[in-house]
Amino acid sequence: MIEFINKILNNEHIKIFIIIIVSVIIGYTLHPVPPWLLQIFETSNVFKFFILFLGGITILHPINKKKIMILIIYCILVLFLFELFRK
Repeated sequence: MIEFINKILNNEHIKIFIIIIVSVIIGYTLHPVPPWLLQIFETSNVFKFFILFLGGITILHPINKKKIMILIIYCILVLFLFELFRK
Protein backbone atom coordinates (compact mmCIF):
# COMPACT_ATOMS: atom_id res chain seq x y z
CA MET A 1 0.00 0.00 0.00
CA ILE A 2 2.81 2.41 0.87
CA GLU A 3 4.47 1.76 -2.48
CA PHE A 4 1.18 2.51 -4.26
CA ILE A 5 0.78 5.83 -2.40
CA ASN A 6 4.38 6.81 -3.13
CA LYS A 7 3.93 5.93 -6.81
CA ILE A 8 0.85 8.14 -7.08
CA LEU A 9 2.44 11.04 -5.19
CA ASN A 10 5.54 10.92 -7.41
CA ASN A 11 3.37 12.47 -10.13
CA GLU A 12 3.63 16.22 -9.48
CA HIS A 13 0.29 16.98 -11.13
CA ILE A 14 -1.61 14.55 -8.93
CA LYS A 15 0.28 15.60 -5.81
CA ILE A 16 -0.38 19.31 -6.36
CA PHE A 17 -4.05 18.72 -7.16
CA ILE A 18 -4.49 16.63 -4.00
CA ILE A 19 -2.72 19.28 -1.91
CA ILE A 20 -5.07 22.01 -3.16
CA ILE A 21 -8.24 19.93 -2.66
CA VAL A 22 -7.16 18.86 0.84
CA SER A 23 -6.28 22.47 1.71
CA VAL A 24 -9.80 23.58 0.82
CA ILE A 25 -11.35 20.79 2.87
CA ILE A 26 -9.04 21.52 5.82
CA GLY A 27 -10.30 25.10 5.73
CA TYR A 28 -13.84 23.87 6.28
CA THR A 29 -12.80 22.02 9.43
CA LEU A 30 -11.99 25.37 11.05
CA HIS A 31 -15.59 26.63 10.93
CA PRO A 32 -16.91 28.73 12.49
CA VAL A 33 -14.37 31.44 11.74
CA PRO A 34 -14.57 35.04 12.92
CA PRO A 35 -17.17 37.05 10.96
CA TRP A 36 -14.57 39.44 9.50
CA LEU A 37 -12.56 36.54 8.09
CA LEU A 38 -15.68 34.85 6.74
CA GLN A 39 -16.60 38.11 4.99
CA ILE A 40 -13.18 38.23 3.29
CA PHE A 41 -13.49 34.65 2.09
CA GLU A 42 -17.03 35.19 0.83
CA THR A 43 -16.17 38.29 -1.18
CA SER A 44 -12.61 37.80 -2.42
CA ASN A 45 -11.52 35.08 -4.80
CA VAL A 46 -8.12 36.76 -4.94
CA PHE A 47 -7.72 36.20 -1.20
CA LYS A 48 -8.74 32.53 -1.59
CA PHE A 49 -6.24 32.12 -4.43
CA PHE A 50 -3.48 33.77 -2.38
CA ILE A 51 -4.11 31.47 0.60
CA LEU A 52 -4.13 28.32 -1.55
CA PHE A 53 -1.06 29.47 -3.49
CA LEU A 54 0.89 30.34 -0.33
CA GLY A 55 0.02 26.98 1.22
CA GLY A 56 1.01 25.16 -1.97
CA ILE A 57 4.35 26.93 -2.23
CA THR A 58 5.10 26.11 1.40
CA ILE A 59 4.26 22.43 0.96
CA LEU A 60 6.06 22.07 -2.37
CA HIS A 61 9.31 23.70 -1.25
CA PRO A 62 11.82 23.67 -2.92
CA ILE A 63 9.92 25.16 -5.82
CA ASN A 64 10.75 25.77 -9.44
CA LYS A 65 8.96 27.50 -12.33
CA LYS A 66 7.17 24.30 -13.36
CA LYS A 67 5.72 23.74 -9.89
CA ILE A 68 4.61 27.37 -9.67
CA MET A 69 2.79 27.20 -13.02
CA ILE A 70 1.09 23.92 -12.11
CA LEU A 71 0.11 25.36 -8.74
CA ILE A 72 -1.37 28.51 -10.31
CA ILE A 73 -3.41 26.48 -12.79
CA TYR A 74 -4.71 24.06 -10.15
CA CYS A 75 -5.55 26.82 -7.66
CA ILE A 76 -7.67 28.53 -10.30
CA LEU A 77 -9.24 25.22 -11.36
CA VAL A 78 -10.14 24.22 -7.81
CA LEU A 79 -11.60 27.64 -6.98
CA PHE A 80 -13.66 27.47 -10.18
CA LEU A 81 -14.89 23.94 -9.44
CA PHE A 82 -15.87 24.75 -5.87
CA GLU A 83 -17.69 27.85 -7.10
CA LEU A 84 -19.66 25.67 -9.52
CA PHE A 85 -20.50 23.14 -6.80
CA ARG A 86 -21.88 25.89 -4.56
CA LYS A 87 -24.51 26.86 -7.12
